[in-house]
Amino acid sequence: MTAVRTLLVTTGLAALAYAAFGLLTDPGSRPVGIAVFLAAVLVAHDLIWLPLVLAAGALISRFVPARGRPVIRALLLTAAAVAAVALPLLLSPGRPPGPATHLALPAAAVVAAIAVLWAVLPRRKKSESSAAADPGPGPG
Repeated sequence: MTAVRTLLVTTGLAALAYAAFGLLTDPGSRPVGIAVFLAAVLVAHDLIWLPLVLAAGALISRFVPARGRPVIRALLLTAAAVAAVALPLLLSPGRPPGPATHLALPAAAVVAAIAVLWAVLPRRKKSESSAAADPGPGPG
């Protein structure tokens, strides 16, 4: 292991030990509730989030031209991150509207940027893609 990797692993393990110590020694903590929450997050990630990301990647590969794929992927991941932070704050009942409602503006900007890029990026016509795939009559 390199010195940097050793330092990073040591720092990460120290932070993990500090968090575990705080969890187990704090009189107000509920380790069982936290373990249930972490298990639910793991299951939701693997059964909901991961299949959605894979499906979005397949759709992007199918319908977006190759030169626009990195931009669309970055925009969609940014929109998902903003939505993951903003939606619980925006949709929580009983909370007065406050600074959380301002998170909708960046989300709208990302959606608008995706729409503009989708409209601007060139698309291949059916005739071009089929002509490129068909080599034509052979030399004989």
